[in-house]
Amino acid sequence: MNLPQKFEMRMKALLGERYPLYAEAMERPAVRALRANPFKTDRERLAALLPFETERLDFSPDGFLFSYDGVGNLPLHHAGAFYVQEPSAMFPVAAVPQDVSFSLILDLCAAPGGKTSQAAARLSDSGVIVSNEIVPSRMKILASNIERMGIPNAVVTCADTGRIASLFDSVFDLVIADVPCSGEGMFRKNPDAAAQWSEENVALCAERGAAILDDAASCTAEGGYLLFSTCTFSLEENEKQVSAFLDRHPEFELCPFSKEAVSATLPGVDVDGRDMSLTRRFYPFVSEGEGQFAALLRKCCGHTGSFCYTDCLTAPPANVKSAAESFLCENLNGGRYELRAYKDSVVIPPPAFPVPKGAFACGVTVGAVAGKVLKPHHQLFSCKGREFVRQTELASSDPSMAKYLSGEGFYTDSPDGWTAVLADGCPLGGGKAVSGYLKNHYPKGLRSL
Repeated sequence: MNLPQKFEMRMKALLGERYPLYAEAMERPAVRALRANPFKTDRERLAALLPFETERLDFSPDGFLFSYDGVGNLPLHHAGAFYVQEPSAMFPVAAVPQDVSFSLILDLCAAPGGKTSQAAARLSDSGVIVSNEIVPSRMKILASNIERMGIPNAVVTCADTGRIASLFDSVFDLVIADVPCSGEGMFRKNPDAAAQWSEENVALCAERGAAILDDAASCTAEGGYLLFSTCTFSLEENEKQVSAFLDRHPEFELCPFSKEAVSATLPGVDVDGRDMSLTRRFYPFVSEGEGQFAALLRKCCGHTGSFCYTDCLTAPPANVKSAAESFLCENLNGGRYELRAYKDSVVIPPPAFPVPKGAFACGVTVGAVAGKVLKPHHQLFSCKGREFVRQTELASSDPSMAKYLSGEGFYTDSPDGWTAVLADGCPLGGGKAVSGYLKNHYPKGLRSL
């Protein structure tokens, strides 16, 4: 492919004798991958259900390579059984050693949600992930993916990273900073990005990334980890960025990634007399995928963390609480939950976590109450579908599945009442069964044409 001349010169200087391998890889087609979602299924079951062949990714415990058109239209995709994610984009979170678990995670630049959904699976049962995106339109896509993936313990925010740092002082035991970058690692997948490349943009992205990293450092708890990543190759945005960060923040140190991640990548490039071998570079001539850089840093010392705001969740009015509790007790097995009011809805809040004012979403939205009746929200079915008393399970190939995804009703043997619809065992959505017919409540914006 045609690469900008200055970029090509920089890559030759960076790679040396390896440059021909990179140039050859850039002429090959980009690969595609997906990741099983443990909130809905596991890798072995997903592989058996998919209508195409897959190849396991060694460095990702849930990842597959695949080649299939129309994957986004599959019922299992609608049900959040998997997330389509470029292999190198899976790498940073997968590379964090698997024996480390987390209670509080922050994803600072989260849209469209790949790393958020991947990291959420690393949480303890009572853990919470805050997923932030500064661009409102992208934040809505992020929230939709969190809903589809059935993540029950997320808080979605829309703010710049400075604002986030002002709210959370040394709170999170993992902060993910997948910062905006010049995108050099995506040129094979997105040739238009190559045409727009410039050294000036590299410098601008490095400056922006430094500010985001400083905010990420403020949010990281003592003993916690900061996972920094980009999808670019430039030293300015990667190793030089990390080296300058360590100079500004001597309380942090570089940490090793998993053995599987190391075998799939090359070590970082030493800069400023500093050993950068613990940072890792993902290249298309080393592993299947595009380009990525990652560094894992640990905050060795600090102070006691604090939330710099008041929880905005409130107790629901008596009539609202009564309607919501009645709905849950009638329709969900063991349906007793702590309930809070947020905006115009009732939510099952994230456990023991104060929600900041202005958050777009939090926990599981149960629904909205009108009078004495609760209308359930789609997220309740996606997150709690397996707990519903009434369930209608459809195979992907069932004609009723196509009807449901297009917004139509269908005949069912479910008893009357609110019913969770499952796609091959994965919670998909809901409906209301009346006299043997299921009235469709799949959201209009998610339906197939």
